[in-house]
Amino acid sequence: YQRFFLDLDQIKDLNLQDYDIIFCHDPTWILPLKTISKNNMYVTHNHWIDILGKTQRGENYSYAFRQIEGMYYADLIYTNSLASKQFLEQMLYWVNEKIAKKITKKIKIFHSPVRDEIFGLNIHPSQKEQNLIVYNQRLSSYPEYQTSLATFLRLFNSLAKKIKLRVIFTNPSGYKLEKIKNANFEHEIVKYNYDKYLKLLATSEVSPCFYENTRIWSAALLEAAALCNFVIAPNHSCYKEMLLNDNLYDTKKQAYNKIHYFLTKTAEKKQPTLDSIKTA
Repeated sequence: YQRFFLDLDQIKDLNLQDYDIIFCHDPTWILPLKTISKNNMYVTHNHWIDILGKTQRGENYSYAFRQIEGMYYADLIYTNSLASKQFLEQMLYWVNEKIAKKITKKIKIFHSPVRDEIFGLNIHPSQKEQNLIVYNQRLSSYPEYQTSLATFLRLFNSLAKKIKLRVIFTNPSGYKLEKIKNANFEHEIVKYNYDKYLKLLATSEVSPCFYENTRIWSAALLEAAALCNFVIAPNHSCYKEMLLNDNLYDTKKQAYNKIHYFLTKTAEKKQPTLDSIKTA
């Protein structure tokens, strides 16, 4: 089923009364399902949070309130990270303290694992293509994605002056983008199926992201790391739970230095180790 659509006619055919526990992948489903079957235990995983306030889609409160409503009636709530839990609690207390207290007692953290298909791939250093970069973040028009892409282009255009790079943009959400403007390096945009995408990550060396706002999880970075890419992300929110210090940056210059060091094994500014780079 789609995230934003629940077909109750199809759900009725499942005979929900026959089950003890019902898991909903989005809390907005819980109240409609309870109109069909009230006595089950309802568990949800809040893997995506709509933000109350002026969102990227305008003044859009309805979906966020439907999520809060679902969590209120859920018996157990999982979320991806401590960063996600803290962000959610902050938003809930802004709405209503009494509702927030009831919901936050039910929230548990479940760090999402990588998918089984990854463990079936045998990775060897000889498979890696030298200086192949995969940017597997969304190529969306939303500001947060555009900011990350703009930072990527600025850093890798600079790196391309010193290192011959090949960059592949995987465009995971299938946005209609045929060309990356202002990219001064060899690149292409692909829309692979999942198996081919994993094989690509098995051959690439680096996979970065540069989001400046709070993020609650990154399956894309986790997949890249599991397939032996050097991943790098900002030192905030969920990334601090997912990655080692060597993979985090505090400034764009630090990100540049870490990527350059990894690709060349020679640090600029006479920095001999990753340990000295991460504290720069």
